[in-house]
Amino acid sequence: MGASALLSGLCGAIAHGWKGLVEGISIIVAGLLMMLILTYSDLVKDKRFVSLQSLIKEEVIPVIRGKFGATHSRSVWELVVGDIVLISAGDRVPADCLLLESSDFTVEEKVPSEEENDKRKTNKSASVDPFLYADSLAVKGTCKALVCSVGPISSRGSKEEPINVNIDTKLQHKLSNLEGHFTLYAIYSSALIFVLMIILLVIDLSTFDSETAPDNQPGVAGQLLSKLSSQINFAIVLWMVSTPEGLSLAIGISLAFSVMKMFGDKILVRNLDAPEKMGSIEEICCGKTGTITTGNMKVAQFHCEKNEVIKNTRKNTLFNCELSQQALNLIQESIMYNCEARIEMDQTIYKPVGNTTEVAFLKFLQDAEVPVHLLIQKKLSNIRATCPFSSIKKRSLTAVRHPDNNNLVTIYMKGAPEVVLSHCDRKLENGQDAGIDTNDITRSIDMMAAQPLRVLSFAYIQMEWSDWQQRFENSESTAE
Repeated sequence: MGASALLSGLCGAIAHGWKGLVEGISIIVAGLLMMLILTYSDLVKDKRFVSLQSLIKEEVIPVIRGKFGATHSRSVWELVVGDIVLISAGDRVPADCLLLESSDFTVEEKVPSEEENDKRKTNKSASVDPFLYADSLAVKGTCKALVCSVGPISSRGSKEEPINVNIDTKLQHKLSNLEGHFTLYAIYSSALIFVLMIILLVIDLSTFDSETAPDNQPGVAGQLLSKLSSQINFAIVLWMVSTPEGLSLAIGISLAFSVMKMFGDKILVRNLDAPEKMGSIEEICCGKTGTITTGNMKVAQFHCEKNEVIKNTRKNTLFNCELSQQALNLIQESIMYNCEARIEMDQTIYKPVGNTTEVAFLKFLQDAEVPVHLLIQKKLSNIRATCPFSSIKKRSLTAVRHPDNNNLVTIYMKGAPEVVLSHCDRKLENGQDAGIDTNDITRSIDMMAAQPLRVLSFAYIQMEWSDWQQRFENSESTAE
């Protein structure tokens, strides 16, 4: 474009003097203006993309800091040395940490000194390999860890990769290829038309007779330079309007602004090509709770001992329904010990945070004025094994060395009634073990499910600490 603008300006200047430079200068100004617009648009897109990447890297983790018995949700970038973090399956280790307590804890870690793509799964405990590297993925189990190193001196800082803003989606890649083909076609077409115009110009000038031409009409050289300047401008304009400039850039800008607007609606798009993939989806299958409902659940009814279904119609229903003290204790323990939800301090109140179903159970105990923020801490150092809930097994298990009796290990089960009942042969009645009548329990379950309510069952089994060590901790057998 610069060479053609220079040639056009030179021809115009020779033919028309200084006024002939206007067209060449106009071409240069138009080209610079187009470059500035594309550069600014690309800069805006990159800034939006960097903002999105920073939001993707923003993670919140429960931290024990200050108030005893409660955790605080803090950004991983706000952690300081000395914080105690709670890590569970699916979380990433937020900083370089030292393991304090763990339960069946396994991580997929990448050691900084090893190859970039070399990852390994390692079982961690406070006594064996207690060091956790930042960005390691917790595969299973839970742990409590002490933050030892943060910032650029941590393993995360030493291997932090720069953000690549030149990643194109599949649609952008296709449009870039299409733009390249169209550009070539435009260049070939403009060059062909320019050559044809030159041929016509030569034929026209070959028939020019200077003797019969008016006195004010320029000669052959003047007409050649004048018309050549116009034809160069025409070829350049034809090439520019035929080139679909900025197709992929327009898609990138649209995606960048769209995903940021979606974030304002509490939708975080982690990959820029996700909206393109969603455009080809015809049906979406999703869970009801928290998706088409608010996810604000509460305990409506419960069945325990020989009582019929008890409706939770007041705040302190649990302690006013004639249950034995042992049943009351087991209900509290089953909820608090086999639970992944946590308690956080929200200004002046203790607030359950986590899975909506488990939050509902903790609120049920809080309504009965049970100090869950204190009792739930008893399990942290006494959990011996966990088996999280899955849609296949339909139950979760937690083995706890009883805080009030160190010689006893209790395994708590929670899950779908048909799964839990299949593992039970006795039930609690008036504080004593009794034979189980599955028909009576099934009738209560069917009645609650028909309303419809989400029905969950609780069960437990106890064993001596020495038996637990012999069967599970001192052998290759798993608690599951």
